[in-house]
Amino acid sequence: MAQGDLTLPVSEQVVADSSTPVARISYLDAAAFDSPGSLFLSVTADTGTLSASTSAGQAPGSGTASITLSAPYNDVASVLDSLVYSADPAAGADTIRFDIWDQFGIESSGSVPVSSSAATIGTADETWTGGVSSDWNTPGNWSGDAVPKRGDSLAIADGTANAPVLANATLSGETITLSNNATLTLNSVRLDSLLQASGSDSLLIGGALTIAPHGSLGPEQSGTLFVNTAGTAVPIVNRGVIEAPQGSLFTINNGGTQTTAAVSIANRGTLTADGGRISFDFAPPPFGSAPPEQFVNAGSVAVGNGGSLTLNGTFSGNDVAFNGPGALGLQRPQSFAGSTGVSGFGQGDHIDLYGPARGALLGVTNSILSAGTATTIPLAGSYVLGNFISDTIGTPGGQEIIAFAPAGAPSGIAEPDIVAPGTATVAQGATLSLSDVSVTGLGRASNILSVTAGSGTLLMDGASGSGSHTVTVQSGTPDQIAADLATLAYVPAAGATSDVVRISAVPPAPVTTTRAIPLSITEGSGPVLSEPSSTIVSANGSIAVAGSYADSFAQGHPGLLFLGINDICGTLSATDATGNAVAGSGTDSIVVQTDYVDVNAILASLHYAAGPGGGTDTIAFDVWNQAGAESTASSAVTIDPPALPAIATTNLSSAAPATAGTIPTGPTLPTILLPTT
Repeated sequence: MAQGDLTLPVSEQVVADSSTPVARISYLDAAAFDSPGSLFLSVTADTGTLSASTSAGQAPGSGTASITLSAPYNDVASVLDSLVYSADPAAGADTIRFDIWDQFGIESSGSVPVSSSAATIGTADETWTGGVSSDWNTPGNWSGDAVPKRGDSLAIADGTANAPVLANATLSGETITLSNNATLTLNSVRLDSLLQASGSDSLLIGGALTIAPHGSLGPEQSGTLFVNTAGTAVPIVNRGVIEAPQGSLFTINNGGTQTTAAVSIANRGTLTADGGRISFDFAPPPFGSAPPEQFVNAGSVAVGNGGSLTLNGTFSGNDVAFNGPGALGLQRPQSFAGSTGVSGFGQGDHIDLYGPARGALLGVTNSILSAGTATTIPLAGSYVLGNFISDTIGTPGGQEIIAFAPAGAPSGIAEPDIVAPGTATVAQGATLSLSDVSVTGLGRASNILSVTAGSGTLLMDGASGSGSHTVTVQSGTPDQIAADLATLAYVPAAGATSDVVRISAVPPAPVTTTRAIPLSITEGSGPVLSEPSSTIVSANGSIAVAGSYADSFAQGHPGLLFLGINDICGTLSATDATGNAVAGSGTDSIVVQTDYVDVNAILASLHYAAGPGGGTDTIAFDVWNQAGAESTASSAVTIDPPALPAIATTNLSSAAPATAGTIPTGPTLPTILLPTT
């Protein structure tokens, strides 16, 4: 087949204000398929609108009269395969035009004429009687003896002979109101209508319920169930398949009315946002009341193909599954109950936080996702909330927070990518190095980096606030920020058992990207300063007081430690690692700033010299490492007094013992001779 062979249908027919897939399109170009690079595709209409999808989700321009993109061959083929045309409300003619240029500049073009016919518009008010059967399409079951048509207003109440069942059909443009405990069962139905329920009405979905894309009620109301919760609970039960394809929206809402009456949605089948949007959009309850809306998933809820699921209530049961790129919108804190969470979340997926959920960042607190035990959202390689990045972006309503996997931001957000551990553990008294944190995608200059801790202390060279809960770099280049982050360290607060470190980066563009690292703080000694608890020395004597300091952080990082050794009445001396006497030797105080090796050399060589008198003394030790972690110790010194001088005595043990009745005599005195006259 020739290069650039575009095959189109001869024509298309559609009912005014409705949609139809544009089938039988093919584009074959072997050279383009086998070659790298992008093709150019343009699909336009005069009066209608177009929608289509690529591998990444909705094609640019979906929902308008013009789809244009520059993309690889497979994405061009995806757009052509998924193209849907939506006619203008007025009947008439239109033309869909196609233009393709491959990588070699070869053009393929063509057009498809479209004719739209006027739809049969009804204005009747019909009431279900069920007089013949449960079949929706039997005229005798309706008060006007006619099957409902587009534009009719239908009333279905309980108390009829048969509850209505609609199967293998399309609801297109009718307004259907359930009342008085009515039940409506839909099996294999295409929904392009407004359903209204109140009281204890029930909507039972037994087969496939497909939401019409960009239907007669407008692109934002293609399939809507309005639930009036002023009365008692409204149960909605899905036992079949609810599918929202590309370009469609299925909404269940209560019209913005605050209420404490519950809406119960029980999914026992399959609910899929396959490129379309599914929204459970309830007004919040009155202040102080618990959220009444409950979505219990006993089946499967899946998001993919660029689709989205919005929750404004409490979701429990089986996880929400991501089967491809998609979005999850959360309007309230504690959107998930118990251990329910999300599976398959990864790059290309994101979570939108708005309304009451906007005030707390994902990854900072589990309460955004869970009302009970901690909810986890699996990501590639890590299964923790901290493995999210969140961007704060400007929206018409103020600010919106979008959370996503690292390097997986939604298209259109040029965010920095923050690489950091998903979680970290540090012992009390120890210092945690966070030098593995890095930021890419910054501007060439004038970037802002901020790191905050809930209760602990942060240290970072080159940043203001080092030694406090927050460190900041203003107007930094990527190289400056990288060098500063290489020194980032955290010291837990005394008594803390957990904390969160948050890294925020603001490039010149108006986007703030935030990454949170949940920390577990365990009991532990951290740096260990070992000194003898006591020692004994003689007055005027000297004794070695050998000790040591073990600190893996200090040993593995550059920079100076602080060492202080003091006593009261003695003198101290020590040598450094080179054998030289350290400053303060020969006094009662050694105070130095030096490296880890010298600190240990000084402690190991320390000698204490006592004064001339006895008594007691105390040697106090104080060490601060490069991260500001302090270690203290003390040694009690007992000083023995000096010995008394010896006293000479006469040995009397050889004198003769006294006998009874006699007076003992002393030693013989010498004879003194005097001269005579």
